[in-house]
Amino acid sequence: MAAVAGSIDPHTGYLSPRQGESFDIQMSLSLEGIGALLQSDGEYVKVSSLVPGGPAERAGVLEPADRITAVGQEDGEMVNVVGMRLDNVVDLIRGPKGSTVRLDVVPAQAVDMTRSQVVEITRDTVSLEDQAASSEIIEVERDGEPHRLGIINVPTFYVDFDAWQAGEEEYRSTTRDVAKEVERLKEEGVEGIVLDLRNNGGGALQEANSLIGLFIDRGPTVQVRDAQGRIQLYGDSEAGTLYDGPLGVLVNRLSASASEIFAGAIQDYGRGLVLGTPTFGKGTVQTLNELSHGQIKLTRAKFYRISGDSTQNRGVEPDIDFPV
Repeated sequence: MAAVAGSIDPHTGYLSPRQGESFDIQMSLSLEGIGALLQSDGEYVKVSSLVPGGPAERAGVLEPADRITAVGQEDGEMVNVVGMRLDNVVDLIRGPKGSTVRLDVVPAQAVDMTRSQVVEITRDTVSLEDQAASSEIIEVERDGEPHRLGIINVPTFYVDFDAWQAGEEEYRSTTRDVAKEVERLKEEGVEGIVLDLRNNGGGALQEANSLIGLFIDRGPTVQVRDAQGRIQLYGDSEAGTLYDGPLGVLVNRLSASASEIFAGAIQDYGRGLVLGTPTFGKGTVQTLNELSHGQIKLTRAKFYRISGDSTQNRGVEPDIDFPV
């Protein structure tokens, strides 16, 4: 299925049910489980780290480098996972919020693999904060004077589609998280803000559009043309900006898709400086369609900058070349 889908164009692809679940997790930055990152260690599964504030950390029964030898559901039988594929073990440990999973664990400091203990953890919603937008303040010196700059790292363009479509007010998204970071940086009195889009491979088109709206007054942001030649115009219809100060956008070769929409619009409006190296050059739009088994990510349209230029195979040329 993956080979058939990949023969259509480079960005069409097939997602198995497991891959589809992982895609949903990446877009919403949340999952239901115990909040532990696992890795293979020979024939064993080892805890590499715990998600801060997650169920496993709160329970205090797991530590990094602990090895998991068996997994059980609620009062069910324990399933031996020694020699099992890592993704199959992850499937056993994940589960609905409020349910209990039992783990047979060999502590990290144990020399004898028979010295294991069974621990219980109640699953909960886990937020993947390390993949969310974050910010920091750096101080640079120019002409002997210190200057404070805010750096906002945007790893991907994410949105919790399910919560958004359900009409929930507090759904998670890139735009909302960046807006919070901008407000914090303004309170700290920074003199300028740099959005770091390096290695950001894109994500939700709507998030690129709404993120641009934080920095421009109003106007079109991107044009989308489908196979029938119909053109849909996306834009910011709300007057005013969240931040109108000095702005920089940092990009590199791995900045793609939604990152290129954002950087291109900032450049076309003359709103800020794009710094770095030419971007990847992905100018197509995909939609996810449910199949009887899995999903297909299908190329449906191409997007164009408001100048009319395409980023396909061209990317965005930075205003200032800056090796990053």
